[in-house]
Amino acid sequence: MQELFVFSLYMLYGLIFIAIGFTIFFRDLRFSHLSIASALPTLAIFGFIHGLHEWSELYLHVYQEELMMHQTVKILKVVKLWTSFIALGYFALQMLAMTKWRFRSQLFLITQVVTALFFVGVVYRYFSQDLYIFVRETTFQIRWLFGSGAGMLAGAALMNYSKKLKQEERKAAGAVGYLGISIIIYGLFAGLFYIEDIIVGPMIRTLLALVMLIYLRKTLELFDAERQQQIERSLHQVLHNDKLRDIGELASGIAHEIKTPLSSALMRCDLLEKQIARSEYDRDNAQRQLEHIRKGLLKAAHISQELLQFSHKRMPVKQRLSVAELIKESLELMAHRLNDFQVEIDIPTDLYFYADKEQLEDVVINIVNNAIDASIDKKVIFIHAEQRGLRIKLSITDFGTGIDESIKDKVLLPFFTTKDKSTGTGLGLTLSQKVLEQNQGKLSLNNTKSGLCVEIELAMES
Repeated sequence: MQELFVFSLYMLYGLIFIAIGFTIFFRDLRFSHLSIASALPTLAIFGFIHGLHEWSELYLHVYQEELMMHQTVKILKVVKLWTSFIALGYFALQMLAMTKWRFRSQLFLITQVVTALFFVGVVYRYFSQDLYIFVRETTFQIRWLFGSGAGMLAGAALMNYSKKLKQEERKAAGAVGYLGISIIIYGLFAGLFYIEDIIVGPMIRTLLALVMLIYLRKTLELFDAERQQQIERSLHQVLHNDKLRDIGELASGIAHEIKTPLSSALMRCDLLEKQIARSEYDRDNAQRQLEHIRKGLLKAAHISQELLQFSHKRMPVKQRLSVAELIKESLELMAHRLNDFQVEIDIPTDLYFYADKEQLEDVVINIVNNAIDASIDKKVIFIHAEQRGLRIKLSITDFGTGIDESIKDKVLLPFFTTKDKSTGTGLGLTLSQKVLEQNQGKLSLNNTKSGLCVEIELAMES
């Protein structure tokens, strides 16, 4: 009866680890942007190898009387045990690379040195010790170093990664932390607290393996949620592109219709100026009238150019951008207008988002230009950025008069402007909003105690 129970227990024990391997193996991680996706296949390999190891332990237990007398079998047990834990050790190193621990590089060095010393010690003891003592000591070292050591390192790194996921407000972030805890406990009972009793030990380790499998399945919900978000973003982009195409075709047609006659009118103005130069009538009055005509025509030509830009269909070329660097480079391009201004910047250096660099520089320059025009009495501009979940919020605040609440809803409409008609076209914020929508971003305007705050939201994922 006991033999049947042991047989069933070891079969279940190995099956759970095989299930861990297949649970990851059948998950499509190719399109994930989560860094843990690159490490999980190693955990799957650990599950497969460790499950086969436990099944082979059952085989050796059943035929121990026939096999344990052979020296080859004793060496094979040591090699098999080490092989079953080496994948866990590599998974631990992969997860360690994803942490921001202060002593991460030192931990890498320590693991390399300890592994090298282990191999040197194995070779030395193999030739200098009795086989029984060699097998016993090497087994203990493998369990302590590669079982408990790798388990604790992998688990601690998973718990650290869980904190990052919680900051990004990811679904199932807590499950990653619990998976790390379960791996730590399993590593301890597979190593430092290994129980050799043929029933009690496997029972405890089987229960811990089951807990690992449960939290692994919950952890993989991360990728379900991420995939759903990717599908929704793709659908939104398709619908948005259709809308932009229709608007763009309309704007392009209008722009081309008015650009040709305006260019012709400008040419006729040049010819008329030459004629006036040879005439005897009131040249000053005629010159003033022509100047007004020229200004109006130039204004119309400028509007038509912006309409053409509005209809431009260039898709954004997204790349990972540092928020601090983007602001720095944009302000450098505007240095001539910022000579009399105090620009206060509060942006952490590790913030980033995915967007088209050229397009985002144009947006920032346009908003800062508006802030400069609005800040008449107090020449101060405040720029702040922070992370909110998986998005970056960038705010540019001026010290002007803000926007009247009665016209706030109209500010983003094409051709609406609060500036003098000779300096503003009313398309700057409209174009900025279009650019941000193409980059999965948002633009919003809010009045503050100091002035107007323009907020930009962009995603941290492509």
